[in-house]
Amino acid sequence: MNWGLGHASRCVPLIRELLLHNIEVVIAADGRALQLLRNEFPQLKWFQLGGYDINYSGSGGAVFQILVQLPKFFLSFFSERKWLNEFIAKEKIDIVISDNRYGLYNRKIFSVFIAHQICIQLPIGFKWMEGFLYRINKNFISRFNECWMPDVADEKNLSGNLAHQFPIPPNTFFIGPLSRFKFLEKVKHYDLLMVISGPETQRTEFEELLTEQAKKLPLKILMVRGIPESNHREQVTENFLKVDFMNAEELNHAFLSSKIIVARSGYSTVMDLVATKSRAILIPTPGQTEQEYLAEYLQSQNIFYSQKQNSLNLIKAIEKAKGFNNINVEVINNIERRITQLLEGNTV
Repeated sequence: MNWGLGHASRCVPLIRELLLHNIEVVIAADGRALQLLRNEFPQLKWFQLGGYDINYSGSGGAVFQILVQLPKFFLSFFSERKWLNEFIAKEKIDIVISDNRYGLYNRKIFSVFIAHQICIQLPIGFKWMEGFLYRINKNFISRFNECWMPDVADEKNLSGNLAHQFPIPPNTFFIGPLSRFKFLEKVKHYDLLMVISGPETQRTEFEELLTEQAKKLPLKILMVRGIPESNHREQVTENFLKVDFMNAEELNHAFLSSKIIVARSGYSTVMDLVATKSRAILIPTPGQTEQEYLAEYLQSQNIFYSQKQNSLNLIKAIEKAKGFNNINVEVINNIERRITQLLEGNTV
């Protein structure tokens, strides 16, 4: 799914594991999600698969804007189902693994859906609809052979109500957090790393807000703008460097080399932060109820500090973040075991 870079980045460790099992992998995506995966796996065959083209301007709630654009979603749903039928016959595919692409299932082959949000979070005043949307979402997911949940089943989980508010679909496997990053002890070269992500126009607004405040700080700062189609670098001030993109290895090093990280509270980013045992300031995208909920939930668990974008104060946030600690969060990755089970014929 091409909604920011998170859905693509969390597929990186999955693709790596598939390749370790000598499974031939082809990639289908579009936009910056496709570009990221092509950067990470230049040797793999890839195909252009149009996305849902859901726009989010930041004026008004994300839920309302998505509801207005639901016809686009349904058109894309039927379009990608037709595309997959033709693709299976042409490329002789045995299994499809779909990250939040609801139409990419087929009864002729084994189909897997990756999701961390079974229970869609709605704004206050619309909470009464969450049960209804959960049943619709569960119905779509049940059309796949399996749902892979990148979290753990017990109470010490990362997703909170996103996955645990209602009963999970019976075809669900908890595969543990998915991160392309690994933890190593590194010298902290940067005081602050700022990771920009998300759909436009909010991505640009977030960058501009952080840039304005960062220029005034007497700290060594690195900003990664999240634009994989570019390799531009800009020295904003003597201690403030902007780069358009880093591959997984470079960004992993940047995470480990930074005292504090400022980022959106997207779930994939959260998994990366936990994997690298990073201190972080989470700034949810305004109106995106999933990110707003995650930021609040993780702060209540004393894992990460969060602030709202419209009241962002970096100086205050940096001091507060020092008191939060995610190091005790256990990262259990069961994806290798699940792939081995599938290869041995152990399916639902």
